[in-house]
This record gives sequence, structure tokens and C-alpha cells, in this order.
Amino acid sequence: MSKVIKSFDAYQAKTDLKTITIRNLADELENRRLSEAIQEDGISEVLSESQVQKQLETALESAQAEADRIIESAKMEAEQIRQQIELDLSDAEILKQKYYEEAKQQGYEDGYSNGQMEGLESYNSLIEQGKQIVKQSEEQFNQSVEDAEPVVLELSVELAKKILGTMLIENDDNWHSLLKQVMNEFREHENVKLYVHPDWFDTTIKQKEELEQLLSHTEHLFIYPDSGLMRNGCVIESKHGRIDASLDSQLSELRTQLLEKLKEDSA
Repeated sequence: MSKVIKSFDAYQAKTDLKTITIRNLADELENRRLSEAIQEDGISEVLSESQVQKQLETALESAQAEADRIIESAKMEAEQIRQQIELDLSDAEILKQKYYEEAKQQGYEDGYSNGQMEGLESYNSLIEQGKQIVKQSEEQFNQSVEDAEPVVLELSVELAKKILGTMLIENDDNWHSLLKQVMNEFREHENVKLYVHPDWFDTTIKQKEELEQLLSHTEHLFIYPDSGLMRNGCVIESKHGRIDASLDSQLSELRTQLLEKLKEDSA
């Protein structure tokens, strides 16, 4: 499972609607401390574009580490069960051999007595049942791990969404960093329009002049509120195309890429 979230190729859409890929992710945080710190103390530090992006991978890696811990614990438990079954099978083999030796010593030339034969047959049956239990346990465990991978991935993405959404709410400059990243994608375009959720409209208008300076061929940037967008939604367009830079869209694209990688690895 640790291979679930390592790296993925940058996504390039072939249509006019595409999603900005989150880049340059680094700086690990310790497991779930980031989520707890956000809820208890908040984040006062202004984060740059790259730092905002780095938090995403950190959140994913934290959830991944927890998933790995759970799976490793399950593996250890399955191994203990397997060892116990093998021990029981070994005891059964010893008893089987004991019956055989006793019968041989008593001189039964044509076979064992009825009671001893029944005992041998019973132990043989138990041995075969034990082998089947070991085999089925291994198959069920492997299937459980495989089935858990998509679920863990979904939880990882949702955790990242919660953390990044809280960061934007608690510090407007983090929203500004996201918008600057979007503007850089359209710096050579003309007649650029920016659509944001109404909750972010006033904040975005205050940043309009600075955002316009990032555009080489546009004198005026047009900003519109769009209630159809998600809470942290952000869409930019020009005559050359349209980009959905919303956090939800970026995380959805990330989830799609990771699920595809899971399918490739399990093929």
C-alpha cells in the first residue's frame, strides 16, 4: 500500500477544460499534527504557493502512513493465526504417527482396528481442513488489503481537502497564493476573466490590481462571482481556453490519477 502515493505524472487535458496540476510538493509534517493544529490554534503564518502545495502531499502522506500501520498490524495478526494453525497441524501429524506405530507394534497385518482406523481418518481429515483454513485465510487477507487500497486513497484525499480548505479560510494570503498560481497560467493571454465563489469575491477584488500585474497582455482583469462554484472554487478563462483551478477539482484529478495507478499496479 505504501506504493499508492509516491508520485504521478502531471496531468495534461486535451480539451479546453483542464485542471491545474499541484506541483512541487515536499516538507513532511508528523502524521496528524497538522489537522489537530489547524483545529486548535489555527495557522497564522502566510504560506507561499509552494508551501500551500506542499501541505497537500503532507496530508496524503500522513493518511498513507496511518493506512500502512493498520495494514501492517493486520499482517502480523494473520501471521500469528497462520503459525498457530501450522502448530496444530504439526501436533495432528505427531498423533497420526503415534497411532500408526502403536498399530504396527500390535501386529495388525491386515490393517488397523476399527477404532484406530477411525482415529487415523479423523486426523487426516483435520489435517486437510487445517490446510484449507490456512489457504483461505491468506486469500481473504490479500483480498482485504486490495479492497482497502481505494478506501484509504479516498480518505487521504478527503483529509487533504479538509486541511487545505481550513488553511484558506484562516488566512486570506493563502487564497492569494492560489490565485497567483492561476494567473501565471494565463500570463500571456488577453481578455482574462476570473470566476470565484461569492464568499471569496470581496477578497479577490482587493487583490485585483496585483493580479493584473501578472498578466502581460491584459490591461484589465474581469472578476465575477459565481454561486455555482464550490466554496473554494476558482475558474479562469480567456479566448484560448478555460481552467478549473478549484481545490476540489485539483484533488479530484489527483484521486483519478492515483486510482488509475492502483489499477495498473494490480494488473
